[in-house]
Amino acid sequence: MAAVGSVMIALVLSGAATRRVTLPSSITGLQKLASLSLGLRIAVVLSAAIREEFIYRGFGIEELADVTGRPWLAGLLSLLLFTAAHAGLYGLSAALIIPGLVGAVLTGLHCAGEPSGSSRTKRFAPRRRSYGT
Repeated sequence: MAAVGSVMIALVLSGAATRRVTLPSSITGLQKLASLSLGLRIAVVLSAAIREEFIYRGFGIEELADVTGRPWLAGLLSLLLFTAAHAGLYGLSAALIIPGLVGAVLTGLHCAGEPSGSSRTKRFAPRRRSYGT
């Protein structure tokens, strides 16, 4: 339930930010997306969202936490990388606050769900099997 609430908060914040910042006029990626049919638009957005969640939160935070030893630093670095990755779409403008806000809420949700010092990826690490010789 907290996840749904957090996503709703992220959507409200990004909607409010969209009204307050000026989007660059050269956003061709969004224009191309708007020209697609509704079904295809939904598929593109959902697939991008799933990939981004895996890369920046599921994998990125966990690996960076293992490297830095500090989950909060890993979350911050992942958020900065996530926001910077959207510069290609929004340009270096105030509009970067939109993915930044959404990313901050989702990163906070991810980090809040992890006990301090735990790593989700360790559960999925390949197990070594010993085969009799």
